[in-house]
Amino acid sequence: MVELLRAAGAIPIGLTTMDAAAAGAAGLCDKGPIRNPRRTSHSAGGSSGGSAAAVAAGHVEYALGTDTIGSVRIPAAFCGIAALKPSTGRVDTRGVLPLHPEFDHVGPMVATTASLEPLLALLAGEPPGAPPGDRARAPAGDAGLRECRIGYMVDAEDVGATAPVLARYAEGMERLRRLGARLLPLRLADLQPGRARLALFALCERALWSQHGDSLLREPEKDPLALASLLRYGGSLDEPRLAEYGARVARFADAVRGLMQPVHALVLPTTPAQAFDLDSPAPNDIADLTVIATAAGLPAASVPLPAADDLPAGLQIVGPRGEDHFVCRLATAI
Repeated sequence: MVELLRAAGAIPIGLTTMDAAAAGAAGLCDKGPIRNPRRTSHSAGGSSGGSAAAVAAGHVEYALGTDTIGSVRIPAAFCGIAALKPSTGRVDTRGVLPLHPEFDHVGPMVATTASLEPLLALLAGEPPGAPPGDRARAPAGDAGLRECRIGYMVDAEDVGATAPVLARYAEGMERLRRLGARLLPLRLADLQPGRARLALFALCERALWSQHGDSLLREPEKDPLALASLLRYGGSLDEPRLAEYGARVARFADAVRGLMQPVHALVLPTTPAQAFDLDSPAPNDIADLTVIATAAGLPAASVPLPAADDLPAGLQIVGPRGEDHFVCRLATAI
């Protein structure tokens, strides 16, 4: 990925910090918390929190992150920037230390939403001047949006969405209405995304154990305590439980894809709450809404929704598989 960026003229200036092994959403690395430039007493989110913080602070125009259950979208929402998790398989992940190869993605994190699409094309290795077929479906101004059927989550409060997030979400929906989109109500809480997130994360913990369990047994002092706990739990999972978790994720993915059949895209909050105070415990449900696109292998962008109290929220756009450019253009239109 870095070599592709260099070849295109980008100047990489450094590495950013992250949650250990990309196995967290709270922005709590072993060297300390990743602080949010919007309010430094609060978390930048994770796992790609350092990349989000660097963009939000204005140090760089864009950064790379990895997203397994929400790790570019969550910090983007917390820090008030934009990010994209591509469709599964759209961007090559060779060279990335895996968390779970089936669900890992590399995605751009940017200050300006319009940068998502060209960076996606670059990272996906698309030939210049040869737009992929899904661009034909992308909205182009008001006329294009009037043809778009956008499903929106009407029961976000039922999965723990807070009042400030719901207020920002309502503003995002009003933008779509003004742009002429046809909005169709969808209920997602009944799919129990929290249970799907727990199951998918358990599969990740098992994958971590398979990859790093030997080193934990040999040199336990080298792993951060939180990571060691995840590894040990992953190692404790037997085949029946793994099969149960895998089946739960598969059923959830099928339900999500079925729910999206009538619409061009699904819009929902990126996270149930805004960035949390680092003096408080990290919420357990940070990735309960980002898991929706991950489990189903769908492209998803987080668009920043500014707030008067300087803590932004994210509007998440989920598109059909392979319609990554459509998602980028809808994000830019919003």
